[in-house]
Amino acid sequence: VDQKRIHGTEFDVGVFTNISRDHINYHHNFENYLNAKKGFVDSLVIAGGGGRGALAFNFDDPLVREVGEDFPGRKISFGLGEGADLSASGVRADLRGTSMTLAMPEGQVDIELKLLGMFSVYNALAAASAAFLLGIAAEDIRIGLERLENVPGRFQVVSDSSDPVVVVDYAHTPDALDNILSFCRELKPERLITVFGCGGDRDRGKRPMMGEIACDYSDSVYLTNDNPRSEEPLAIIDEILSGIDRKICTVNVITDRRKAIRKGVAEGGRGDMVLIAGKGHEEVQVIGRERLKFSDLEEARAALALKRGDSPC
Repeated sequence: VDQKRIHGTEFDVGVFTNISRDHINYHHNFENYLNAKKGFVDSLVIAGGGGRGALAFNFDDPLVREVGEDFPGRKISFGLGEGADLSASGVRADLRGTSMTLAMPEGQVDIELKLLGMFSVYNALAAASAAFLLGIAAEDIRIGLERLENVPGRFQVVSDSSDPVVVVDYAHTPDALDNILSFCRELKPERLITVFGCGGDRDRGKRPMMGEIACDYSDSVYLTNDNPRSEEPLAIIDEILSGIDRKICTVNVITDRRKAIRKGVAEGGRGDMVLIAGKGHEEVQVIGRERLKFSDLEEARAALALKRGDSPC
């Protein structure tokens, strides 16, 4: 939006999911970031030619709700709380999937999602709201949501057998890490082990925040490289450490991400959960000017194979 790369594009529907601390390195402050998102919402009316562009917005996020309620065009709100036009109730979320009753203006449908976590409920509500605005029937919305098997790198379960449950997720902001770790805790693991780092040449202010969040939820934390880019890896980790109270959790510093993943998985036992956060679906790691082949998913599988005594691929 800010770079005008969508200028002239007429969107039939826009979806405003949430607003949290992200991309501050580009926008410089939160207000500019919020205004960029508002700019997209405003463009729905301008580009829509007399209000053709419709808006679906998250009623449960106060800032998003404020923007949505001021929107002059056709719109629908979604959320879990009272007051939303489209809502979910009776939500059950565990490692088997997520079930809920979706209440829409034209009636209710029961949905069994293969996706995991409360964040998947919000994403499903957002998708359902957009589909509704496009005139898609409730039953077809149900079929579409239930058909989706997974989203690569988004709470992707690598193992849930006799090994520790190992999960790969893209969470790389304070809000995302808080959401993913709170869901992990809801699953009641014996111990929660988190492997993560923060990207270099990006928002430095989020680093201590993410350290604090990881330590608050986790029994053991492995701090490692994400994509350090041009920054010194240990300098990034030091900034993460500044937000951590070592009296609350055990902290291990291993800059080599492959080794950190293997150590984290090796520490986990039956009933434990290991979360590998930050890179998700990415298949490269950026260190300096090099783009090295690296997949958290592949490394997690290799770590599990080593733990079992198998030879990893």
